[in-house]
Amino acid sequence: MRRTSRLIRVAVGVASLALAATACGGTSGGSGDGGGDDKGLAIAYDVGGKGDQSFNDAAYAGLEKAKKEFGY
Repeated sequence: MRRTSRLIRVAVGVASLALAATACGGTSGGSGDGGGDDKGLAIAYDVGGKGDQSFNDAAYAGLEKAKKEFGY
C-alpha cells in the first residue's frame, strides 16, 4: 500500500512538472498568415453523435447559441 501511494505521488509530480514545462514555452513564430480575423467554432461529438437527444444535442444547441450571441 505504501509503495502504491508513493508511486501515485511521483506520477502526479511528474505530470505537474510536464504541464508546467509546456506552459513556460514562448510563442512559436507561427506558421499562419499572421493578420487574419478568421474566427471559428468547432464541436467534437461523443459516440452517440448529433441527434442523440442528450448531451451531444445540448452541446450543439450551445454552439448554435454562441454563434448567434457572438456573431460567428
